[in-house]
Amino acid sequence: MSQVDVSDETKAKAKVSAMLLDLLKNDAKQMRSVASKPIEDGVWDDLTKKIKNKQKREALRKQIASRITAGEDQIVSQPLDF
Repeated sequence: MSQVDVSDETKAKAKVSAMLLDLLKNDAKQMRSVASKPIEDGVWDDLTKKIKNKQKREALRKQIASRITAGEDQIVSQPLDF
């Protein structure tokens, strides 16, 4: 992580906001990656254990993945500038 010159508050806020946005985008990318994993992946073990019908299980996985993606998109689109 780079240093932030705090002598200019406006520039410091902009720099920190940009740094946070980069971290946030990376986190969102990772969340989307996990959400897109197939139902056989371990991240979906709860669904596999509780829902025996494959079609219902896959439908719920898609619904959950869609909500995760939409939430991450919303978070990333929010401005971080002050």
